[in-house]
Amino acid sequence: MPAPVVVLTPNIAGRDGISRLARLVADTFADARVLALHEPSDAARVGRVMRGADGRPSRFVAAAVGAAASCDSRTTVVVVHLHLAPAALAFAARGASIVAFLCGVISRSWLEPGAAAYATQTSPRTGESCS
Repeated sequence: MPAPVVVLTPNIAGRDGISRLARLVADTFADARVLALHEPSDAARVGRVMRGADGRPSRFVAAAVGAAASCDSRTTVVVVHLHLAPAALAFAARGASIVAFLCGVISRSWLEPGAAAYATQTSPRTGESCS
């Protein structure tokens, strides 16, 4: 049985780049559970477990804490937008692995200038240049 995967995303049904990335990530895994901040709570996606929070951070955090309660060290949490990373802390406390995408200008502002340049120009696996 594959390890469980949880995807934390602002949106999944939109036409924007973050939504597309979230769909690509969720579709990569057979049984990914998606927690989406801005999707309606009654939204149903064929082929994936999804929980929308109606744009309410309190509902999103409650869903994340609830999902974290049933996870363990085999769980991988994919954070599609850096602003949702704090919700992944509940999973980390249970031993889950956290993977975060750094997309766009906002993610660069969270890094020190040297780190942003390194992250942009090198492969995270080998440290070799990506250009």
